[in-house]
Amino acid sequence: MWNACSVTRLFALVALSGALGMQVPPESGGDSCEGYRSLLTRVLVQYSATYFADNPRNEGTIIDPNQIFPLTPLQLFREFYGDSATPEHFKEAILKTYYSDPGPYGPAPEDADRIILRDNIYTYAQASSYDLAREKFGVLLYLGITDYAVNSAAWLNSRCIEPQFIDDAEDVITAELERVRNEIGEFKFGAFMDLGSGTTLAFAIDDTGSMSGEIAAAKVRVKQIIDERQGSLDQPSDFVLVPFNDPTVGPVTTTGNPDVFKAAIDRLYAHGGGDAPELALRGILLAIENSREGSTVFVITDIDAKDVELQDQVVASAVQKNIKITFLLTNRIRTTMCRFYTRSRDNALNKRRCETPSFRFGFELFQYIADSTGGNLLVVSKRDIFRATQVIDSNVKQGVVDIAYHVLSGGRQRFTFDVDSSSREIFLQLTGNCDDVGVTFEGSSLKIEDPINVGDLYEGRVMVGDNHGPWTVSVNVGGSCSAKVVARSTFGFVQTLATETANEVGEVTVTKIDGQPLISEDTVILIDIFGKQPGDTVTSVDFVSQATGQVLETFNINDSGLNAFRVSPDTNPSSPFFAVVRGTDRNGFRFNRIHVSPIEFVNVALDCVDIDNIVFRPGDTVDVTISVENRGSRSGSFELGATDTQGYVSSAGVSPSLINVDGSSTGTSQFQVTAPDNAVVGTTNVITVTATTSLSSFLLYKSCRIVVGQRLRPKVESFMVDTTISSRFAETALTTIVHNDAAVGREAEFSVLLPLDAFITSFSMTIDGVTYEGTIREKEEAQRIFNIARDRQLSAGHVVARDESTTVFQTSVNLEPFKRVTFELKYQELLVKKNGKYTYGVSVQMLQPVQEFRIDVSICEGEDLLFVNVPGFETEQSSIPEPIALPGVTVTRRANSAQVSYAPTRDQQTIFSPLGLSGRFVVEYDVVRESATSELLIAGEYFVHFIEPSLDPMPKRVVFALDVSGSMFGHKLKQLRLAMSDILDQFRPDDQFSIIVFNSSVTRWEPEGLSTTLAPATPAYLRQAKSFLDEVMARGGTDILQAAQAAINMLSVAVEESPDASSLGGLEASNPAADYIILLTDGQSTEGVIKPSDIEKEIADDNDDRFGIHTIGFGSLVDARMLRRIAAQNVGTSIQIFIDIDTHVQMASFFSGISRPVLRDVEIEYPPSTVRKTSDTSFRASFIGSEIIVAGRFSADFVIDNVSPRRRRDVTFDFLEFTLRGKTRKDDRIIPENATPRDLAELCLATEFQVLNFAERLNIFLELKNLLRRIDATTNNTEEESLRDEALQLSLENEFVTPGITALIVVKPDDLKEIDEAIEEEDSTTTTAAPTTTARPPIGLTSSGREEALDSRLIGARPTFTTPPRRIDIFGDPHIILDLEEQVTVCFTWQGEDSQIYNILHDDVNGITVNAKLSHGPLSVRNNQHTYIDHLALMFRKQNVTAELDVSGIAITAGNNKPIRLNINKKVTMKVRGIRFKTVPLSDNMAMVIIIVNSKIQFKILSRTNSANIDITNHLDFSILREDGLSKRLSGLLGQFPLDLKTNKNNFKITFFEDTDDALLAYKHTMVKVKSREMFDSYRQRDVQCWYLQDPSDLTGQNKNNYLLTQLFEQPISVAPK
Repeated sequence: MWNACSVTRLFALVALSGALGMQVPPESGGDSCEGYRSLLTRVLVQYSATYFADNPRNEGTIIDPNQIFPLTPLQLFREFYGDSATPEHFKEAILKTYYSDPGPYGPAPEDADRIILRDNIYTYAQASSYDLAREKFGVLLYLGITDYAVNSAAWLNSRCIEPQFIDDAEDVITAELERVRNEIGEFKFGAFMDLGSGTTLAFAIDDTGSMSGEIAAAKVRVKQIIDERQGSLDQPSDFVLVPFNDPTVGPVTTTGNPDVFKAAIDRLYAHGGGDAPELALRGILLAIENSREGSTVFVITDIDAKDVELQDQVVASAVQKNIKITFLLTNRIRTTMCRFYTRSRDNALNKRRCETPSFRFGFELFQYIADSTGGNLLVVSKRDIFRATQVIDSNVKQGVVDIAYHVLSGGRQRFTFDVDSSSREIFLQLTGNCDDVGVTFEGSSLKIEDPINVGDLYEGRVMVGDNHGPWTVSVNVGGSCSAKVVARSTFGFVQTLATETANEVGEVTVTKIDGQPLISEDTVILIDIFGKQPGDTVTSVDFVSQATGQVLETFNINDSGLNAFRVSPDTNPSSPFFAVVRGTDRNGFRFNRIHVSPIEFVNVALDCVDIDNIVFRPGDTVDVTISVENRGSRSGSFELGATDTQGYVSSAGVSPSLINVDGSSTGTSQFQVTAPDNAVVGTTNVITVTATTSLSSFLLYKSCRIVVGQRLRPKVESFMVDTTISSRFAETALTTIVHNDAAVGREAEFSVLLPLDAFITSFSMTIDGVTYEGTIREKEEAQRIFNIARDRQLSAGHVVARDESTTVFQTSVNLEPFKRVTFELKYQELLVKKNGKYTYGVSVQMLQPVQEFRIDVSICEGEDLLFVNVPGFETEQSSIPEPIALPGVTVTRRANSAQVSYAPTRDQQTIFSPLGLSGRFVVEYDVVRESATSELLIAGEYFVHFIEPSLDPMPKRVVFALDVSGSMFGHKLKQLRLAMSDILDQFRPDDQFSIIVFNSSVTRWEPEGLSTTLAPATPAYLRQAKSFLDEVMARGGTDILQAAQAAINMLSVAVEESPDASSLGGLEASNPAADYIILLTDGQSTEGVIKPSDIEKEIADDNDDRFGIHTIGFGSLVDARMLRRIAAQNVGTSIQIFIDIDTHVQMASFFSGISRPVLRDVEIEYPPSTVRKTSDTSFRASFIGSEIIVAGRFSADFVIDNVSPRRRRDVTFDFLEFTLRGKTRKDDRIIPENATPRDLAELCLATEFQVLNFAERLNIFLELKNLLRRIDATTNNTEEESLRDEALQLSLENEFVTPGITALIVVKPDDLKEIDEAIEEEDSTTTTAAPTTTARPPIGLTSSGREEALDSRLIGARPTFTTPPRRIDIFGDPHIILDLEEQVTVCFTWQGEDSQIYNILHDDVNGITVNAKLSHGPLSVRNNQHTYIDHLALMFRKQNVTAELDVSGIAITAGNNKPIRLNINKKVTMKVRGIRFKTVPLSDNMAMVIIIVNSKIQFKILSRTNSANIDITNHLDFSILREDGLSKRLSGLLGQFPLDLKTNKNNFKITFFEDTDDALLAYKHTMVKVKSREMFDSYRQRDVQCWYLQDPSDLTGQNKNNYLLTQLFEQPISVAPK
């Protein structure tokens, strides 16, 4: 069967001189074709250059790709990181993609569907499974290039790309790179491409109580390394920290931010202890997992490891990633692991640990790990630990390669090595009994700088200077000494192991080896050089023994300027060896390069049987079978182990763990893997299987992958699309029947790509004959409900826009076991005429063939149809950007109607993919308009008016402002040139134009012989413009404002200098519809003014509505919102175009829509006596090929009932008079027109052509569209919030799912009630400032101070500390309780009179005020009369929102709008100008209101009624849930106290009076006597212990009368707290 871990590649073989030296396929195929590796490398380097241009290093200068020559991985990294940078990891990423070519037999079945393949790549990369993502990416590129070169023998047989396919292949690779980048984001894309330089600074640190000195030393050393190397080549690429003890490991800190890492290591502290040994190996494994290849993990501990069962997994995991493990031990580790082991009493795991003969313990274990991974083990005293950490500093080096390796023994020894001219520094690393080290060159001693001598490790550095040639090292050796020489050089190589097999015709298939090579197989070693310069020559590849340093075999190479070679041993060596590349550099000096990973052949093949086909979902436990194939002749016993990167493997390990396997036989064993319920789909779990046996001196290992996902999807039994298009208004109903035939709940997803202006109107699910309708809620609330339903395995559906920049709506359905569910989704859209046609498309992505599949589109128009066309199926299953013809489509036409049907069989659905259809079904049509100007359709009292002015287009002036910053390098600039060529061809002779290109500065096109600012669109000038763009180079940063201002100035000058008599006219003829700017950018401003709101304002102010500004966002990194707002504020339109093969076509199409303006400032006027209400009648411009749409209602006097069974209503007039007003260049046009009303019900009689309440819905539809446009156009935050509120209310009232505003959720009523209750409970307990745990003891009453928080860290989890919630409460009659500090809670009683009004909180900075009115309660039996809060007023000045609360409800007022009254005893959530109000009934006599201003300012109000205690009246309680965002300028009864815990820390002090409940509370210079007291909190139903203040003014110096007011909504005078 096909194994996902093996990748086949067809190679043409060319023999070299020497023993079996062979070449890989040519990197360049000469004149006839270009080798795939050469092309792939070139395109990936070009694209990486644009990535670096978008992401400058340390805010440095932006690279200029045009100045990098040649543009190779090495030169690119040198330019970005510095001259000594090496692209080794980037080169490896390229090769992993290259070697993932699926070979002559095509991709595996699971990779045949490109939509799924892409989704998998994105999912794997999001889950940081980059190697798997690269492998799948390589398959995807093969499929894309094959689309174009499907008949090319050169491509199919030898992966050589002929000239006619090179542009297409480049476009395919770039488009797929852009898709990945767009989906996974900048940071992960950089990791996917492995564009970092250097290694990880990684630590696994024992944090038990005895380690305080070691932790302190590590902190100092790490900060020193980070600070000294910030911005240098040796700056670590990322950082990993894993603390460990017993019983916990973690939390793991992984970051690329040095400051974040400093903060993480600062939080590390020594604690606990007494439970030696520790879980050291699990900590090391987590550090390995999160580190880059080639890094070193530093382990600091003073005790032995407990989890000894992981020792082989640690070694195997480290060896596979070439990671060294270096131990810094502050004890000569004793073995404590099994000293108290009792067989009858201990658990199975301890039994395994203590009774497995092969397990090592203590010092021997750490030495084994260090030796096996090429690391070191250093034992130092605790007082010398800081000095010992120098080894950390010395190991954090970038751009280094191994150049010599020797094993020395006995006496004074010498060895010689070659230093070539690419080497800048030499690092000596000697381990063992080595001292008195010296280095000479040509008889002269060289200075060893920064020597380190710790334990048995010696390291030193020597600067090379001009000393190239043979160097000699001398050293005294007592016993044995291993010497390694490392050079700072950019020249090295990557090795890949593979097997090769030949078929009967001699074609050789090379399969990449994943794991250890087998001694019985023909193995090739692929050598890929990086950093090789012209003149450098490889002469041989040697195999050098790891044990002795002796050369085992030499392969002579005939180097003809290539960078890739292959060698294959005649007999595979039986002991580990290094591959060494030797040769001479361009200056005649010899070089040697040693690959750091030794190669070892084994005679046993381990495998995870059929693991690729295991269904492994979140929550699943599965069995994995290990096979052990003994290819030798002798039988042997094998001790097996398994561990993994995610901690999913059962702690019981492999069972049986010991098996016997005869020679030439295979044995099996098993282990279990469990995915947590919350595991992220797409997470790749790398399982390392190990085996030790007496048959081999090597540790045997194999890496297998199991991916968390949903391999089996619920079965889609039916998919039906029923679309009705009635006079351009389309309603689409998607009906799907899904059957979950599994015993577990499974989630079914399908994505619907909607038109930009579509609105979802309904979504329902039918289960067991019962239909549950969806409800439309605010977007965030709907998401919470769906998440909870999914977690509880409840059937649920959710429809919401994915984000603001796309139009993808996703419906996710969680199906209960064995249930069949019917889902129906409806959405409506208005088809807009563009380029002379209406286009309707419906998206399909089934992920499986469907038994019943049908698409029906019914069209009915008021005018006859001019044409109806089905161009084909648009699908990303092909890289060719053209619709593909569909068999089986039928079109039935009548005069004004048509029926389009498509019902493919299951076989027809798999024409593109075995997983069914994925793409877009498209229908195009146009109408024959009898009237040259308009068409009026009526439906009862509603009408829709389509207007297309019949005027000649105005000549236009256009200035193109085109981004040519460094990120436009390569494919983007190529697409821009193609697009501009098409656009310029659309100009008419009387048009004028010019071009400016911009990056950090602005460059203007200056055509020859031109005396005016703009050039006429003559053939000569159009050719000059194209030539100018051909010569433009991408470089520098991006200054959008400077470009826009330059374009505005250019148009201003052009208008002023234009003669009034010309066809374009002068200043008076200026027209934003015909005088406009096209602003194109692919990123955000990095130069000049960069704040989006400032750019928007400056452009709007400079332009002052004189010219139109249309914006094109090119790619995924643009600020799409800013570009939309610039266009909306400057009489323009905006589009975001994602990079694809046909990007230039999309750009040209956008321009064609605005290229023929006829009018600006268009107004449509109707007789007010006839028409009582309309949608927006003002339009900024009108263009040929598009139309204006107005919807409205007639006055009742002109509408009559009609008794005809075919017509419900009619109007009393024969035609509607209207006036079309607008401006051309020369004059203002006032065009009186007549429109004959046509009854839609009469025109489209058949039910299949009817949209219910079509005209009425269209009115609301257009109103919502207008609101969304106004939201984009406004620059006032308050106005924007008000518009959003209006759009929310309109959407909720009319059941529209509006992008960015509302979402739709459907859940069973009982389930929804349960979920709502869970949400309310969560809101009432978790909206506090910190995570809550168990109740703490009385605060401030213990002399020992704060009880130490328990650390609940789990393996791999983030820390959660038992921090109690902050209390700032007013409750009861009324009592006030405040946490002033973590150990100081005070309380007091607020005495007041009936009807008095007090300010309880005033924040002048945030504009927040809270006032309360008191009322008397009943007289108690003791004739006491308490006061309670019966009204609260909250004022939010910045948002211009107020809220008044009493015990029954809340009234919310926004600006001058009418108050919105909410019943406090009903569940309601409403967002008003950004402030969320939520009412929650808790019981018959208690309700809650949550008010969330933002994430850091939140209030809670409790309404209490009908108390069983007759002394208590109905009242309100008030709490501050989150105070983090409040300013320090507070006043009021609460605000008089300092509420900032950070500021308060250590400002309060309690001094106890012995044997009493009294104490002194000291704050700054004030001391107040307080008394210990308990107050009962009736909401939390528990006593609260606090320090009681008799009079709070004694502490704050503020009298409560300072806060007395006369009106409930009165603004107080701020009184600063003490």
